[in-house]
Amino acid sequence: MMGLEMICSEMETYANYVQEDLPRLYIQILEMKAEISEDNFGVSSPRIKSSAEAKYQSSPKVYIEDAALQRMARRDDKLIRLQPLEMEYAMKRIFVIMMQRRIINAALSDEEKRLVWYRFFKRYPLRAIARVMNSNKDSVRKGLRRVLERL
Repeated sequence: MMGLEMICSEMETYANYVQEDLPRLYIQILEMKAEISEDNFGVSSPRIKSSAEAKYQSSPKVYIEDAALQRMARRDDKLIRLQPLEMEYAMKRIFVIMMQRRIINAALSDEEKRLVWYRFFKRYPLRAIARVMNSNKDSVRKGLRRVLERL
């Protein structure tokens, strides 16, 4: 019984990662990367149109000021905060991929897939699943048990 409880917990975690955690982390990472890429510290070089014009161009002057240093420090802070988010995303993604492989290898029937969908993704209780699938609670429980044993 302990093995089935662990697999059930893994399926709940899998559904949670797919529906909530991975999309939320992905959006956070994208937003943070966008904020980081926006800040160029106010330094840019003049546009050069031809090689003849390039001979007479001087290099851009860079003035260090407190505002630029503060922006650099904020950017570094964002980069430091970004690393754990990317690591968490990568680890959760690996877990999701492993669970997807287990589900594919189990070769579930359409009815079994519906059971998994209602139980773990929709989070329906057994009685509600039985109502939706025109069955009874005991049959649903047995079906879920068979699915979890195959996973």
